[in-house]
Amino acid sequence: MRTEWISINEKLPILGEFILFCGNGPEPLPTQYGFYSGEEFGFVTGISVFKNVTHWMDLPEPPEDE
Repeated sequence: MRTEWISINEKLPILGEFILFCGNGPEPLPTQYGFYSGEEFGFVTGISVFKNVTHWMDLPEPPEDE
């Protein structure tokens, strides 16, 4: 699993897989948690759709319990 930011120009995430994503435009897009739903709809969180995404990354592994 890659844990660094990936440009959407380099590779798109798997459809429907939850990821972190960020971007820019008129307003910088803070890091969001959501999924890629395809070129028509873009990147989706629970309530919003984002088209100005520039980078994404796989979710990190959760911490291990001690």
